[in-house]
Amino acid sequence: MVEFQTDAEKIAEMALGIGAITLSPEDPYTWASGYRMPIYNDNRKHLSFSKNRSFIAHTLMLPILREVEGFAMQKQYISGTSTSGIAPGYSVAQLVGLPFIFQNKNEVFMINPNDIEFEFSQRDRTFYDAGIYEVDSVSSTCPFAIPFGVHLANRQDLPFSYVRQKSKDHGLEQQIEGVISQGEHVLLVDIAGKDSYADNARQALIYAGAGEVSILSLDSSLYKNVTNSLSNKFLIEKRGELQEYETNTSIIQIEDLVSTGGSTVKEMDRYKELGADVSKCFSIFSFGFPEAEAEFEKRGYTLSPVLDYDTLIKVAKQKGTITDEQFEMLKDWRKDAWNWGEKHGFPKVVKK
Repeated sequence: MVEFQTDAEKIAEMALGIGAITLSPEDPYTWASGYRMPIYNDNRKHLSFSKNRSFIAHTLMLPILREVEGFAMQKQYISGTSTSGIAPGYSVAQLVGLPFIFQNKNEVFMINPNDIEFEFSQRDRTFYDAGIYEVDSVSSTCPFAIPFGVHLANRQDLPFSYVRQKSKDHGLEQQIEGVISQGEHVLLVDIAGKDSYADNARQALIYAGAGEVSILSLDSSLYKNVTNSLSNKFLIEKRGELQEYETNTSIIQIEDLVSTGGSTVKEMDRYKELGADVSKCFSIFSFGFPEAEAEFEKRGYTLSPVLDYDTLIKVAKQKGTITDEQFEMLKDWRKDAWNWGEKHGFPKVVKK
């Protein structure tokens, strides 16, 4: 039996083991773009496996701690790309003790994990008495309830998922991100007044197999809109006089998957436009497309995935998930992804 040593190899093994990444070179998937591709990624599945979620958050945390130490004079935030980067980004912020931000409708909202922990600790007795913690998993509406939901799931070592307002129009077209086990008791966390759709989410969870869904409705008072305050002014005494200095806010971006990189760099551009110092993005996985790397590079951004494509297919081969022939097909895809399908008899699907 092969033992995988590096963090990247372990995450690859986890992803293949739970179906968060699937490889099918002989019956490829149709991506939203219409291209036939031999790989499908659904990192949100990791959210429903607490050990995976924790391991990934800790793996992301280590290089980020080194970055944080270098910006001691700046306000520092961890950001998660909306929507799929919010849960892993918040989990990292929870570990390193930094405020978390994300964008919604071009505005930036901040919440502090310490404030959420204080809120829950103040209500622990009430929650226990009401049976709130006697559940099998935690889910949430999105995006504003995700930090509360994943905080509680991390705190209680429970599976997590979140429910979109409606199903996606691409990929697996799913409304629920994560895994719902048949008959389980789910705690649905919702933020009242923030585009609440709790009843719709509850029905979606039941339809997916949940046996019981309890709703925990919280308010949004812990959130702050920081769109216009991403700068840091402070006074320093120099030669007996107080002088004002301004240092940009330092932001580290977290993404779950980088494909072409468009959505990620768009958010990083927005932070830069607002005056923040943002240049580094850490992701769980990246396909390694040259187009994505070029998008980051031309803006002066760096992308650091904890798992890359070459490591993924190497682990898949060692595990016996793919054959030697499939391994060669997957290597070929990496060389020219956009023409791979046509070359192997899988032309692009043109939507009518």
